[in-house]
Amino acid sequence: MVALLVAAIVLTSVGAGMVFLQADQYAVVISAFQPNGYRPTAIGPGLHWIVPFLENARVYSIARQTYTMSIAPDEGQLRGDDSIEARTKDGQQVRIDGSVIYGLDPAHVIDMHITWQDRYEDNVVRPVTRAAIREGRLPIRG
Repeated sequence: MVALLVAAIVLTSVGAGMVFLQADQYAVVISAFQPNGYRPTAIGPGLHWIVPFLENARVYSIARQTYTMSIAPDEGQLRGDDSIEARTKDGQQVRIDGSVIYGLDPAHVIDMHITWQDRYEDNVVRPVTRAAIREGRLPIRG
């Protein structure tokens, strides 16, 4: 019984220390050992070892993603009317449906995590896209 308990603890520790990332994923390792609280470089695709229970990996997708804003209630990321309201050159009010394809730059995953964590889509992608569409500054790259 004791051997079974020891084996369970060892396997749990080994499992907690392994991180497997898909080809389109990078992770920021939150660490109790680093003075700033995270490892200085993100880990990329593949199998990685982190210190069990003292480090954890925060996974971010770097794949191209689509964010849609639409007047149709069942389309897009937000329920209801999420279209962009804008004025034409002659002053008419129009509503525009829009989509943007974006992806995180693997070189900036740590900076993005420090500044935005899970909020980057709502606090960066959505407002920047809405402003660019409203002002007619398309296409945007970056």
